[in-house]
Amino acid sequence: MERISTLLEKIKELNASPSPTLIEVDLMMDYSRVLYADLFEWRKKLAFNDAVAIKPVVNEPFAPKNTPATSYQNYQVDMDKAAPDLPVKSVNLSGISYENTKPPTDYTEPRFATSDIRRMVGINDKYQYISELFGNNPGTYDEVINELNAFDNEEEAIVWLNNTVSNQFDWQEDSDAVQSFYKLLSDYYGSR
Repeated sequence: MERISTLLEKIKELNASPSPTLIEVDLMMDYSRVLYADLFEWRKKLAFNDAVAIKPVVNEPFAPKNTPATSYQNYQVDMDKAAPDLPVKSVNLSGISYENTKPPTDYTEPRFATSDIRRMVGINDKYQYISELFGNNPGTYDEVINELNAFDNEEEAIVWLNNTVSNQFDWQEDSDAVQSFYKLLSDYYGSR
């Protein structure tokens, strides 16, 4: 939660600039991506706790907080309200023991299709690509990204990239920047 507050403050500070530069806007976008990821993780935790919070029901008039689990007579699952102060438990139906549970393993984060490769590029990667792959020419980088956005699949984009751009800028296939750029394309077309 503290990191969310920090990110919001940084975005607010950058937004206060009367005429923000391109780098400031890129920083705000990068902070927004991190903020979204943090909020998404927080939401997943809350949703999981809301769905499976277990509330012990004690048949005694008073049960101290440190009462062992074997003293509980039965359990009741409260699906409407989560009890965040209680641990998330799974119940053995005999009512004698319980064990910690983990989130479901079949859960996958939703994939959001994006129509622009730029949305998948972090600020550091962008400047690495411009300096190492496009001869420090941001205009060429933008033209190439626009062209790649227009292709329907990864194969067409790679063929075009290999036949035009990589030859023009003498890309080395074993370069980290080249490998990272191809991985970006694979992720982009895989998410469409």
